[in-house]
Amino acid sequence: MEQTTTLIPIGHFSRLSGLTIKALRHYDEIALLEPARVDASSGYRYYSLEQLRDADAISRLRALDLPLEECKGILCEHDPDAMRARLAAHRSRLEERQAELRRSIDALAELIAEPERLSALPTPLEKIEVKELTPQPVLTISSRATPDGLDALISESINAVAAYIDRLGARRAGPPFTICPEPAEDGTTEVSIGWPTLEPLPGSGRVEGRMLPGGTVARAVYRGPYTELTGAYRALYEWIVEHGHDVAGEPREVYYTDPDEVPDPADYVTGIVWPIR
Repeated sequence: MEQTTTLIPIGHFSRLSGLTIKALRHYDEIALLEPARVDASSGYRYYSLEQLRDADAISRLRALDLPLEECKGILCEHDPDAMRARLAAHRSRLEERQAELRRSIDALAELIAEPERLSALPTPLEKIEVKELTPQPVLTISSRATPDGLDALISESINAVAAYIDRLGARRAGPPFTICPEPAEDGTTEVSIGWPTLEPLPGSGRVEGRMLPGGTVARAVYRGPYTELTGAYRALYEWIVEHGHDVAGEPREVYYTDPDEVPDPADYVTGIVWPIR
Protein backbone atom coordinates (compact mmCIF):
# COMPACT_ATOMS: atom_id res chain seq x y z
CA MET A 1 0.00 0.00 0.00
CA GLU A 2 1.43 3.42 -0.98
CA GLN A 3 2.40 5.55 2.00
CA THR A 4 1.13 9.14 1.94
CA THR A 5 3.11 12.08 3.29
CA THR A 6 1.49 13.93 6.16
CA LEU A 7 1.13 17.60 5.23
CA ILE A 8 0.82 20.27 7.90
CA PRO A 9 -0.95 23.60 7.21
CA ILE A 10 1.25 26.64 7.71
CA GLY A 11 -0.65 27.71 10.83
CA HIS A 12 -0.07 24.36 12.56
CA PHE A 13 3.52 24.27 11.31
CA SER A 14 4.10 27.72 12.80
CA ARG A 15 2.85 26.51 16.20
CA LEU A 16 4.91 23.30 16.09
CA SER A 17 8.12 24.94 14.84
CA GLY A 18 8.00 28.17 16.81
CA LEU A 19 8.52 30.14 13.58
CA THR A 20 6.04 32.89 12.79
CA ILE A 21 3.91 32.68 9.66
CA LYS A 22 5.58 35.89 8.46
CA ALA A 23 9.01 34.28 8.88
CA LEU A 24 7.90 31.10 7.10
CA ARG A 25 6.65 33.10 4.13
CA HIS A 26 9.96 34.99 3.99
CA TYR A 27 11.96 31.77 4.21
CA ASP A 28 9.93 30.44 1.29
CA GLU A 29 10.71 33.58 -0.75
CA ILE A 30 14.46 33.20 -0.22
CA ALA A 31 14.38 29.39 -0.72
CA LEU A 32 15.56 28.72 2.82
CA LEU A 33 12.55 26.61 3.85
CA GLU A 34 10.15 26.00 0.99
CA PRO A 35 6.77 24.35 1.67
CA ALA A 36 6.21 20.78 0.54
CA ARG A 37 3.11 21.88 -1.34
CA VAL A 38 1.35 25.10 -2.24
CA ASP A 39 -2.35 24.97 -3.07
CA ALA A 40 -2.70 26.17 -6.66
CA SER A 41 -6.02 27.93 -6.10
CA SER A 42 -5.59 29.46 -2.66
CA GLY A 43 -1.80 29.76 -2.44
CA TYR A 44 -1.97 28.15 1.02
CA ARG A 45 1.29 26.55 2.12
CA TYR A 46 1.69 23.04 3.54
CA TYR A 47 4.78 21.50 5.10
CA SER A 48 5.89 17.94 5.71
CA LEU A 49 6.48 16.50 9.14
CA GLU A 50 10.15 16.00 8.28
CA GLN A 51 10.57 19.74 7.65
CA LEU A 52 10.16 20.39 11.35
CA ARG A 53 13.78 19.28 11.70
CA ASP A 54 14.92 21.95 9.24
CA ALA A 55 12.76 24.51 11.03
CA ASP A 56 14.37 23.56 14.35
CA ALA A 57 17.84 23.84 12.81
CA ILE A 58 17.03 27.30 11.44
CA SER A 59 15.76 28.42 14.84
CA ARG A 60 18.94 27.22 16.52
CA LEU A 61 21.18 28.89 13.95
CA ARG A 62 19.26 32.17 14.10
CA ALA A 63 19.52 32.09 17.91
CA LEU A 64 23.29 31.95 17.35
CA ASP A 65 22.98 35.09 15.20
CA LEU A 66 23.83 33.47 11.87
CA PRO A 67 22.66 35.44 8.82
CA LEU A 68 19.87 33.81 6.81
CA GLU A 69 22.13 33.28 3.80
CA GLU A 70 24.63 31.44 6.00
CA CYS A 71 21.82 29.34 7.50
CA LYS A 72 20.85 28.36 3.97
CA GLY A 73 24.43 27.35 3.16
CA ILE A 74 24.72 25.21 6.28
CA LEU A 75 21.40 23.43 5.70
CA CYS A 76 22.45 22.61 2.14
CA GLU A 77 25.86 21.36 3.29
CA HIS A 78 26.19 17.58 3.47
CA ASP A 79 29.90 17.44 4.33
CA PRO A 80 30.38 17.54 8.14
CA ASP A 81 33.86 19.08 7.80
CA ALA A 82 32.54 21.86 5.57
CA MET A 83 29.70 22.48 8.03
CA ARG A 84 32.21 22.68 10.89
CA ALA A 85 34.26 25.20 8.89
CA ARG A 86 31.20 27.42 8.33
CA LEU A 87 30.28 27.27 12.02
CA ALA A 88 33.88 27.95 13.08
CA ALA A 89 34.01 31.00 10.80
CA HIS A 90 30.88 32.36 12.45
CA ARG A 91 32.36 31.69 15.89
CA SER A 92 35.40 33.78 14.87
CA ARG A 93 33.08 36.62 13.86
CA LEU A 94 31.32 36.43 17.21
CA GLU A 95 34.65 36.47 19.04
CA GLU A 96 35.62 39.63 17.16
CA ARG A 97 32.32 41.22 18.13
CA GLN A 98 32.86 40.09 21.72
CA ALA A 99 36.23 41.85 21.75
CA GLU A 100 34.59 45.01 20.37
CA LEU A 101 31.88 44.77 23.01
CA ARG A 102 34.53 44.35 25.71
CA ARG A 103 36.24 47.54 24.53
CA SER A 104 32.90 49.37 24.60
CA ILE A 105 32.21 48.12 28.13
CA ASP A 106 35.67 49.25 29.26
CA ALA A 107 35.13 52.66 27.65
CA LEU A 108 31.76 52.98 29.40
CA ALA A 109 33.39 52.12 32.71
CA GLU A 110 35.85 54.98 32.18
CA LEU A 111 33.00 57.40 31.41
CA ILE A 112 31.03 56.23 34.44
CA ALA A 113 34.06 56.93 36.61
CA GLU A 114 34.78 60.29 34.92
CA PRO A 115 31.68 61.50 33.00
CA GLU A 116 33.37 64.81 32.27
CA ARG A 117 35.56 62.92 29.77
CA LEU A 118 32.54 62.61 27.47
CA SER A 119 33.48 66.02 26.05
CA ALA A 120 37.18 65.62 26.57
CA LEU A 121 39.90 67.53 24.75
CA PRO A 122 41.18 66.23 21.41
CA THR A 123 43.57 63.30 21.36
CA PRO A 124 47.01 64.48 22.51
CA LEU A 125 49.79 64.55 19.93
CA GLU A 126 53.43 63.89 20.74
CA LYS A 127 54.83 66.37 18.24
CA ILE A 128 53.61 69.03 15.82
CA GLU A 129 55.87 70.93 13.42
CA VAL A 130 55.73 72.86 10.16
CA LYS A 131 57.91 71.37 7.45
CA GLU A 132 58.81 72.13 3.84
CA LEU A 133 58.59 68.92 1.79
CA THR A 134 60.11 68.27 -1.62
CA PRO A 135 58.14 66.33 -4.27
CA GLN A 136 58.20 62.61 -3.50
CA PRO A 137 57.88 59.72 -6.00
CA VAL A 138 55.51 57.03 -4.75
CA LEU A 139 53.73 53.87 -5.83
CA THR A 140 50.09 53.60 -4.74
CA ILE A 141 46.89 51.62 -5.12
CA SER A 142 43.67 53.67 -5.17
CA SER A 143 40.41 52.11 -3.95
CA ARG A 144 37.01 53.20 -2.71
CA ALA A 145 36.57 52.08 0.88
CA THR A 146 33.90 51.98 3.53
CA PRO A 147 34.84 52.81 7.13
CA ASP A 148 34.35 49.17 8.18
CA GLY A 149 36.58 47.84 5.41
CA LEU A 150 39.32 50.47 5.56
CA ASP A 151 41.73 48.68 7.92
CA ALA A 152 41.74 45.48 5.86
CA LEU A 153 42.10 47.47 2.63
CA ILE A 154 45.09 49.43 3.96
CA SER A 155 46.86 46.25 5.07
CA GLU A 156 46.21 44.46 1.77
CA SER A 157 47.28 47.42 -0.37
CA ILE A 158 50.47 48.08 1.64
CA ASN A 159 51.50 44.45 1.19
CA ALA A 160 50.60 44.44 -2.51
CA VAL A 161 52.65 47.56 -3.30
CA ALA A 162 55.57 46.29 -1.21
CA ALA A 163 55.57 43.02 -3.14
CA TYR A 164 55.52 44.93 -6.44
CA ILE A 165 58.49 47.08 -5.38
CA ASP A 166 60.38 43.92 -4.41
CA ARG A 167 59.66 42.38 -7.82
CA LEU A 168 61.13 45.48 -9.46
CA GLY A 169 64.26 45.08 -7.34
CA ALA A 170 63.73 48.63 -6.08
CA ARG A 171 63.92 50.11 -2.59
CA ARG A 172 61.41 51.94 -0.45
CA ALA A 173 62.23 55.45 0.74
CA GLY A 174 60.24 55.47 3.98
CA PRO A 175 57.23 54.01 5.76
CA PRO A 176 53.90 53.29 4.05
CA PHE A 177 51.11 55.84 3.96
CA THR A 178 47.45 56.43 3.12
CA ILE A 179 46.14 59.60 1.49
CA CYS A 180 42.79 60.32 3.13
CA PRO A 181 40.36 62.58 1.22
CA GLU A 182 37.06 63.64 2.72
CA PRO A 183 34.33 60.96 2.53
CA ALA A 184 31.59 61.11 -0.09
CA GLU A 185 27.92 61.50 0.80
CA ASP A 186 27.50 57.72 0.97
CA GLY A 187 30.29 57.49 3.57
CA THR A 188 32.87 55.90 1.26
CA THR A 189 36.31 57.38 0.63
CA GLU A 190 38.60 57.12 -2.39
CA VAL A 191 41.90 56.38 -0.63
CA SER A 192 45.38 55.96 -2.09
CA ILE A 193 47.70 53.60 -0.24
CA GLY A 194 51.35 52.90 -0.91
CA TRP A 195 55.04 53.53 -0.34
CA PRO A 196 57.54 56.30 -1.15
CA THR A 197 60.35 55.25 -3.49
CA LEU A 198 63.88 56.48 -4.08
CA GLU A 199 63.11 57.32 -7.70
CA PRO A 200 60.07 57.40 -9.99
CA LEU A 201 59.01 53.86 -10.88
CA PRO A 202 56.52 52.57 -13.47
CA GLY A 203 53.19 51.23 -12.31
CA SER A 204 51.49 48.04 -13.37
CA GLY A 205 47.92 46.82 -13.01
CA ARG A 206 46.44 48.32 -9.86
CA VAL A 207 49.75 49.91 -8.86
CA GLU A 208 50.24 53.49 -10.05
CA GLY A 209 53.44 55.50 -10.16
CA ARG A 210 52.89 59.11 -9.17
CA MET A 211 54.54 62.13 -7.58
CA LEU A 212 53.36 63.62 -4.30
CA PRO A 213 53.71 67.42 -4.54
CA GLY A 214 56.04 69.25 -2.23
CA GLY A 215 55.12 72.28 -0.16
CA THR A 216 54.40 73.40 3.37
CA VAL A 217 52.80 70.88 5.72
CA ALA A 218 51.88 70.55 9.35
CA ARG A 219 53.25 67.23 10.54
CA ALA A 220 52.14 65.55 13.77
CA VAL A 221 53.02 62.32 15.55
CA TYR A 222 50.29 60.36 17.33
CA ARG A 223 50.80 57.32 19.54
CA GLY A 224 47.83 55.03 20.13
CA PRO A 225 45.23 52.81 18.44
CA TYR A 226 43.95 53.58 14.98
CA THR A 227 40.44 53.82 16.44
CA GLU A 228 41.44 57.15 18.01
CA LEU A 229 42.88 58.69 14.85
CA THR A 230 39.83 60.88 14.35
CA GLY A 231 40.72 62.69 17.58
CA ALA A 232 44.31 63.10 16.36
CA TYR A 233 43.06 64.71 13.14
CA ARG A 234 40.92 67.04 15.18
CA ALA A 235 43.86 68.02 17.40
CA LEU A 236 46.06 68.78 14.41
CA TYR A 237 43.30 70.71 12.61
CA GLU A 238 42.70 72.87 15.69
CA TRP A 239 46.45 73.52 15.93
CA ILE A 240 46.56 74.56 12.27
CA VAL A 241 43.68 77.01 12.70
CA GLU A 242 44.98 78.38 16.02
CA HIS A 243 48.35 79.12 14.40
CA GLY A 244 46.83 81.11 11.55
CA HIS A 245 47.07 78.54 8.78
CA ASP A 246 44.53 77.07 6.37
CA VAL A 247 44.51 73.46 5.19
CA ALA A 248 45.56 73.28 1.54
CA GLY A 249 45.12 69.68 0.48
CA GLU A 250 44.36 66.14 1.51
CA PRO A 251 46.06 64.82 4.65
CA ARG A 252 47.88 61.51 4.74
CA GLU A 253 48.67 59.02 7.44
CA VAL A 254 52.18 57.61 7.74
CA TYR A 255 52.55 54.29 9.57
CA TYR A 256 55.81 54.19 11.54
CA THR A 257 54.92 50.90 13.25
CA ASP A 258 53.75 47.59 11.81
CA PRO A 259 50.76 46.07 13.69
CA ASP A 260 52.18 42.62 12.90
CA GLU A 261 55.28 43.52 14.91
CA VAL A 262 53.74 45.76 17.61
CA PRO A 263 51.10 43.73 19.46
CA ASP A 264 49.67 46.52 21.62
CA PRO A 265 47.63 49.15 19.69
CA ALA A 266 48.53 51.66 22.42
CA ASP A 267 52.08 51.58 21.01
CA TYR A 268 51.18 52.24 17.38
CA VAL A 269 52.95 55.34 16.08
CA THR A 270 51.26 57.22 13.23
CA GLY A 271 52.21 60.45 11.51
CA ILE A 272 49.65 62.85 10.08
CA VAL A 273 50.88 65.11 7.28
CA TRP A 274 48.52 67.91 6.30
CA PRO A 275 49.31 70.48 3.55
CA ILE A 276 48.80 74.05 4.75
CA ARG A 277 49.13 77.60 3.51
